[in-house]
Parts: sequence; C-alpha cells; structure tokens
Amino acid sequence: MYLKKINIKNFKAITNMEIDFTEGVNLLIGDNGVGKSSILEAIAVALFGMLKGIRGVPTKNILQDDIHFTIEEKGDASSAIRYWTPTEIAGTLEMQNESYHWRRYRLNEDGKERTKMDDDGIVKWMQHISNHPEDALPLLCFQSDARVWQTRRGDFGKELKKSWMTDGAVILDAWIILWI
Repeated sequence: MYLKKINIKNFKAITNMEIDFTEGVNLLIGDNGVGKSSILEAIAVALFGMLKGIRGVPTKNILQDDIHFTIEEKGDASSAIRYWTPTEIAGTLEMQNESYHWRRYRLNEDGKERTKMDDDGIVKWMQHISNHPEDALPLLCFQSDARVWQTRRGDFGKELKKSWMTDGAVILDAWIILWI
C-alpha cells in the first residue's frame, strides 16, 4: 500500500499543488519556507481522514489557521485579510491493485465550519480491516509539533522561545511518516 497522489488547494501557503508519489522512498527537498512541512501536514490531514469512522480514534482536520489567506491593501492606511476557500486536500491510495480516492475539504473560514469528506470508500475499508484481526493493518507514524501548540499568526517569536532545544539547536518541526 502506498500514497499515490496528493492534491492540495488553498492550504497554508499552498494555492494549488499536485504531487505524484512512487512506491518506496520519496524525498521532499527545498529551501526553508517553501512549504515542505505544509505538504507533510496536508498529507497527514488527508490520511487521518481514513480513520474517521473508527470509534475512539481522533482525526486531524483542516483548521481555520490552515486556510490560505492574503493581505490586501485598502487605501494607504488599512488592509484586509482575504481567505481563499474552499480548502481541499485530495488523496489517492494504491493497495492490492485497487485505487482509493477521497477528498477532505472545508468550504469557508467560519469557525463553525467543519472538515468534510466526500468519499467514504476508504473509511469503510479502514473500518473493515480494523474489525478483522486477521488482516494486516497499515501503520502510520506521524510526529510533528505543528499541531501540538497552535500559534496565532504573528505570534511566532513568542512560540520560538518555547521551542525544543537540543545541543543548542532549535527544532521547529520533527516529521516521521512510516507505512509498513
């Protein structure tokens, strides 16, 4: 089983991106601030949607802070925030020569809006294998401090002081995604 494709729209700084993966190891390489961590977090939001139907297992959702926005100048002295919606993350998973496709989305930036999922085929598959002990479960290990503490935009300096310290180096993000 492997993640074959991810489509990301209006998620954090990403306006529109499609990534095709291959079986085995895939590397994301880029300069600081270009969106590698945002891509990995979008993958986590997509993959954790598979767990939606399993009781007692929390999922990762599209948060209000995840919605792509721009600041638009309004005259000389003021500006306004424009949110770009809908925010969408779509995934395609390949398993045993079958493809599963699903999309998770959030229609607007309203705090009452929830993350939705438009195809429950992958959820039904996860429910099935979680209820059959003879089936091998996929193992996903995901670790990141990005959702441990939420920062309001503009508060990064305060949170930087709270970051982990290791031998004098600041670790802002730690990511591990493993499929077995």
